[in-house]
Formats: sequence, structure tokens, C-alpha cells
Amino acid sequence: REVVKQEETIGAKPASNTLAVLYFNNKTGLSDLDILRKGLTIVLMTYLSKVKEIQLVEGVKVQALTEELEFGETGIVAAENMPMVGRLLGAAHLVGGDILMQELNQFQLQADLLKVPTKTIFGNAKVQGKLIDDFFLMEKSLLLYVIGKKSYNLKIFIKKTHHFL
Repeated sequence: REVVKQEETIGAKPASNTLAVLYFNNKTGLSDLDILRKGLTIVLMTYLSKVKEIQLVEGVKVQALTEELEFGETGIVAAENMPMVGRLLGAAHLVGGDILMQELNQFQLQADLLKVPTKTIFGNAKVQGKLIDDFFLMEKSLLLYVIGKKSYNLKIFIKKTHHFL
């Protein structure tokens, strides 16, 4: 708790390739989709862990910190707390976002990329689709955005390769 109180004075500078993935917020109003908060985060972390250029902060550390900061079981971190969480985790970058409902059976996954040292959002990805049918395509789109790659026809890319990474 003392470290949390003094988080602004933490002097260790994180490596520029460190990244922490926070739980996504379920803003659909559908409690059945709460499982996606952790699920989407775990899937993203699984793929990000395969990217050699990224030093991923362990999910256990993220969970422990959010519980210590009393964000509750959900692990949801408000936007104003993200820089503090990033500094405490020793991450140079954070990814977190929202699961939104656009209309019946149409959903949007939105991810913000935060540069922790400057407290600035340097990217915002939004992908849409049907959650059951398109969930993994939506997740892959977010993943590609996070790692800085672009695929203009992701469905064809996935169908041709039958795998990712």
C-alpha cells in the first residue's frame, strides 16, 4: 500500500517493449458476456506472448495489483487510473478496452493503447461483428492493431492460413 501511495516517485524506467493487458469492460448490459472480460484478455495475451519483440507483463501480476488497489474481482481499471497501474506494473504500454453492443447481435470491441510514461493514448482500435460468429476475427483484428500490423481483409487472411502466429 505504501508503494501505491508513492507510485509517482517510482524511479525505475520500464523497458520500452513492456506491455500489460488489462481486463476489458463489458458495457453491453448483458451479464452473460462478463466472461469475455477475462477471456478476451487471455486470448490477446496468449498471442502477444508469441511476439518476440514484446515483453508481456504476467496476467497474475495485473490481477494481483488490481485486487490490491481494490478494483474488485472484475479487474476493471478506470481510464484515469491506467497510468498509475502501468507504472506500478513496470509497463511502458497498456492495452485495455470495452465490449460494446451496437445493435441486436452486433458488437464492437474497442481497445485503447496507452503510453504509460507520457500518460497519452497513442492508439484506439475498434472492430465490429457478431460476437459468436466473428469473435475470433474481431480479436485477431485487435491483436494486429496492437502489434502494429495491418490486414485489410482479415477474413481472407484467416481462411487462407487456417492459423495465426
